[in-house]
Amino acid sequence: MYRRGHTAIRRVLLGLGVLALIGVLFATVSAGPIGVPTDLSPVDVAAGQSTNVTNATVTFANQTSNGTNVTVEGATLPKGGFIVIHSSGYTTGGASAESSVIATSKYLKPGNYSSVTIDISNAPPGNYPGLNRSRLNASGPLTAMVHRDTDGNKRMDFVASVGANDTAYASDGSPITDSAGITVPTEIREQASVTVRSQTLQGDSLTVERARLPDSGFLVIHNKSYLSSESAPLESAVGVSSYLEVGQHKGVSVPLLDGAAEEDQTLVAVPYRDTNGNQRYDYIASDGFQDTAYENWTGNQSVIVNDTAGVTVEDTESVTESEETSTATPVDTTTLFKITTLSVSNRTAHVGDEVTVTARITNPRDSRLDGELALATVGESVETQQVALFAQESRTVTFTHSYDAAGEYVIKVGDHTQQIRIVDEGAPLTPMTTTRETSANTNANSSGSQAAKSGSGGSLSLTDIILLVVLIGILAGLIWAIFAIRKRI
Repeated sequence: MYRRGHTAIRRVLLGLGVLALIGVLFATVSAGPIGVPTDLSPVDVAAGQSTNVTNATVTFANQTSNGTNVTVEGATLPKGGFIVIHSSGYTTGGASAESSVIATSKYLKPGNYSSVTIDISNAPPGNYPGLNRSRLNASGPLTAMVHRDTDGNKRMDFVASVGANDTAYASDGSPITDSAGITVPTEIREQASVTVRSQTLQGDSLTVERARLPDSGFLVIHNKSYLSSESAPLESAVGVSSYLEVGQHKGVSVPLLDGAAEEDQTLVAVPYRDTNGNQRYDYIASDGFQDTAYENWTGNQSVIVNDTAGVTVEDTESVTESEETSTATPVDTTTLFKITTLSVSNRTAHVGDEVTVTARITNPRDSRLDGELALATVGESVETQQVALFAQESRTVTFTHSYDAAGEYVIKVGDHTQQIRIVDEGAPLTPMTTTRETSANTNANSSGSQAAKSGSGGSLSLTDIILLVVLIGILAGLIWAIFAIRKRI
């Protein structure tokens, strides 16, 4: 009886010892080296997102197009962004990158892409006059370029920021591009036209004598700044007609913005398409994406359809010298426009560097609004822009400014402000840290610590291993004590 019991007890103890050894080995493998987890997989990698994309590429092959779109054969965007199509001017070296953009893709997430179709009518905000078009009207070379989304807003802002934002992916300092010959079948298209005569304004409207719109759209009236070398199709619009069907139109009365017809001047009539088919003029609201101007093509040359007229305003009251004042007024950035966002291109810059300030504004009224927008800093208004928006429309306004002394400055547009730091030339551009940023970092660190604690719950620490061995030893000792007592009995 004793030997049978003794043998059974030894087998139990042996089994417990094996279990303890297995527990120790399992805990060691799970925990890895003390304080170092064995799971070193990447953190925050989105499901389905390629993690081995490192170099940007683009492939653009020769093709025949119907004129309304082109297809980019393949592209790789390691950090996401856009594929941008440039005109033959860039391909042949006669135009800069920002002045030659025809169309852009929608925002593309990081990864590899093939057969990306880009609509020619999808022009970026702030595009140069004459480049916005609904189709290609002639064969010729085009260039595809891949761009980052540097400001993270998923909008192609390279042109609107004059090359400051959403810059191109580059290799050895040169943009990553590929060029292709695009063949567009010859098509005889009806030409658009517009005629406006010099006239004396009766009220706040201008009469366009006649216009031909092949694809329906609108008649838009611009002031003379539209004709300058730095044409401003967004800022110069002072009137828009109601929606016009396809065909010939005569005697169209176009209402003008309040205050746009207070003096004798030259006005420009331009027909625009309804590219998105909603029968509403969206060129300004879309920053030049939609409802672009009609163009007539001759060979490879295009001309925006327009006509000018001198207008005389009845009962114009001139300001007398006694009414003029030279009294300086304090800086005032109040505006009737609603400022929705205000951003700066660089929160820290060197003395003399240009800082780009971008304001997104909306006309909150149910009527047209023509007003002034001012950029203020160091206690004075440093730049103003005259802006005209139709009812409930929005657009982006860009200012640039540089400082000649180091220090911290507040930039203000309307009721929105941003703080920037200017440092001496050659000094490091140390990022500014605000109370909010510090708080966010603290919360992030706290969250990270909490996540680390939560993540460690699945592994055994060295203390847990020692405790397990001690418990197994105590259990084995109890069993041995029971055996000893039975033996004496």
